[in-house]
Amino acid sequence: MTDLRNDRRNERRRERYAEKKERADAIRVGENAMSNVARLDGFISTVTGAGVAGVDKFRSYTFEARDDLSDELLECLYLDNDVAATVVERVVKDALRGGYALTWTGSTDQEASDIVEAMEAKLNITEVVQQSRIYSRLFGGGATFLGVNGNLKAERPEDGEVEFIRAIGKTDLEPAAWYADPAKQNFSRVAAYDYNIPSFSGLGVDAIATAPKRVELHESYTIPFYGILTTDDRFRERGWGDSILRRVYDALRQFEAAYQSVLHTLAENSIPVYKVEGLLHMLASENADLLQARFKLLNVGKSNYRAIVLGENESFERVNAPLAEAANVVQTAMQRVAGSAGMPMTILWGMSPAGMNATGQSDLEIWNGQVAQEQTLVLGPALLDLYRAILADPASPLNGNVPEDLEIKWPSLWTPSLQDEVNNYAQVAGADSANITSGVLKPEEIRIARSGRGQFPAIDVDAAIDALEAGSILEKELLENPPEPPPPGQFDPAPDEEEVPEGEEEEEKPVDEEEEDDDE
Repeated sequence: MTDLRNDRRNERRRERYAEKKERADAIRVGENAMSNVARLDGFISTVTGAGVAGVDKFRSYTFEARDDLSDELLECLYLDNDVAATVVERVVKDALRGGYALTWTGSTDQEASDIVEAMEAKLNITEVVQQSRIYSRLFGGGATFLGVNGNLKAERPEDGEVEFIRAIGKTDLEPAAWYADPAKQNFSRVAAYDYNIPSFSGLGVDAIATAPKRVELHESYTIPFYGILTTDDRFRERGWGDSILRRVYDALRQFEAAYQSVLHTLAENSIPVYKVEGLLHMLASENADLLQARFKLLNVGKSNYRAIVLGENESFERVNAPLAEAANVVQTAMQRVAGSAGMPMTILWGMSPAGMNATGQSDLEIWNGQVAQEQTLVLGPALLDLYRAILADPASPLNGNVPEDLEIKWPSLWTPSLQDEVNNYAQVAGADSANITSGVLKPEEIRIARSGRGQFPAIDVDAAIDALEAGSILEKELLENPPEPPPPGQFDPAPDEEEVPEGEEEEEKPVDEEEEDDDE
């Protein structure tokens, strides 16, 4: 059934493409005719032939739509080809590798952490969501099915308990109905699916899968993930997106061809060549078998330690295959695959950064940006919808009171090294010291700020706040009730010595000569 649907879909696409190409060719012929009449320069040159139809060979290149990659081919690529598997799953696994956290107004870290741990233990949320997203990138669509007790054909009960969740690929979910009201947000979206559920015969471990049965499933029971989305027309035709491997397939095939060609050339790098005079006559004679046996014996016995015995007018040489540019060809093919996949070379191929003073920092920043986009635009909204459905149950940890500002919080993708942390701490400490010296901030304010960043967990924040408030109260009291100045003369120094008027100095007394001699 799947192959038949793909054949019909491809046939309709080829018919539409043929019609569009016919109209485009007619328009192109008219434009060429007008260009030849109206002008002889511009984007074409009649002198060199550049841009002239029938002369410029590059004008013969056109783009043709390709057939869809079958689900069987995509599955085999993901299973057997390591590069294809990396393209499909790497960004998803990196996005979920560090986990996530829930947050809302009034929540504590411990309360939110307990909810996440409990739901992960019960429903295995991370693994199911990861598998659903991988299905969407591989096949073009996937969904997380919410196991809520209710009528599958009707809208899911909002306060129903989510007993389980399951990852489903688009191969088992076929669009059956669409929202058709253009005045609503969900216009042209899938309203119901045909869920192909495999049935089993037998009991327990001896159960055998038989023909699947179809069950109508309302879209509210699913959290869908999509692959590549292009136009609404194509989405309405399929109900899903396209595989991420559709754009990578040609580049991946070219790389495999180049890589295998280099390996085959390397296997035949040194080809032995025998030159024998009158070889054709010998092969045509009755002694052809003896000649072949001789060459076979020479081929087996040749080595770096044994000589080859040749006759008159015979020679032996090795012809080496040209491998000087083979590495550049493979490297270019690898870059083409990385470009089509939108992944840095260091991430896709696991290569070390190349070039002088190359650290791979730019590649890592680009990749972290793509991972953050996956978290923000795809996985975050899906996890949020899932937790809203889970917490709406009156028996949930929040008793069915779902916070309106419930959010998914992701950890930082960048893990600084020890040297980075030391340098950052030195810069922050210098800025804090300058702020205290200049009077911009108080030491208590610095203590409170640093404890909030988690750098000094041993700081008593309450004590710092109390000290800051006490200091503020004291300053306020001093400003409102400044102390009275002391009365005049209260702090004058005691007249121990007579003051010498300015400009007058005490004369030195003469010293007797006898006193000087005694001193000596």
